[in-house]
Amino acid sequence: FTEAGFRVSSLCITANEAGRCVLEALCAVVPRQPDYGALLRKLQEKTNIEFMPPVQDEYKKEGAVLSFCEKTALRVDFCKRSAPAAGENLCGDTAEGFYDGKGSFFCVLSDGMGTGKTAALNSVMTCSLFSRLLRTGFQPDVALEAVNCAMMVKQGEESLATLDLLTVDLYTGQAALYKAGGAVSAVQKGGRTAIVEQASLPLGIMRDTRFGRTAVTLAAGDTVLMLSDGAGALTPAYFKETLHKYKDADAKTLCETVLADAVARTNDKADDITVACISIRNS
Repeated sequence: FTEAGFRVSSLCITANEAGRCVLEALCAVVPRQPDYGALLRKLQEKTNIEFMPPVQDEYKKEGAVLSFCEKTALRVDFCKRSAPAAGENLCGDTAEGFYDGKGSFFCVLSDGMGTGKTAALNSVMTCSLFSRLLRTGFQPDVALEAVNCAMMVKQGEESLATLDLLTVDLYTGQAALYKAGGAVSAVQKGGRTAIVEQASLPLGIMRDTRFGRTAVTLAAGDTVLMLSDGAGALTPAYFKETLHKYKDADAKTLCETVLADAVARTNDKADDITVACISIRNS
């Protein structure tokens, strides 16, 4: 690390129950354009472990934490696209996709109730706080409870937002869809399309808000579409036809196609529409 221009405060390498390794480096200085290819090759020479490029987490006072996980079997092609409601400049939905540096991928989508500035603020707060808690190692149910409490004590007018989460273990393909008031999601697995929906409440209503959870095992070639409820005009038949037609397309093409179709089929344009596409690929 020193030879590559990093100033490292501490290094830690751990293995989980399955024997997968994670190397974490707390760096006071990270080069502007680090040569991670060369660094990964040297790490493999020293440890006999092939690592993935790092996930970087910023800490203003201490520096940055770089997390290198052992090479995964799968990776994710991710894209998100949004369209605000008619007459609005801001979209009331927020979506984020990220790796945790430990071999998992997360996609979080939040739909603030209503449209405009208030909806946008609520969805950004929900998505960003929940994502931060996941990054720091909180389990989804614990993170949900914390964000729900924050929504309920927020001053001013009533704050409501839905929360959707997809988690994918990139070593095994084991995945789960969590929903707290979220709209339907579509999963194409092995050429077949399934619609996932859960009866659950959004955040900000009750203190005892819980996720509805659906487990699924994903493999290379599978796709998940997560949507806000503004895309309610899209039917299960539409998802089946479109996911089959675009089964070999990249996430960007599929995401933009679905968003355009959702906008075209929504007559009054009274709600924000967001589409997040997660395509599973071999690493």
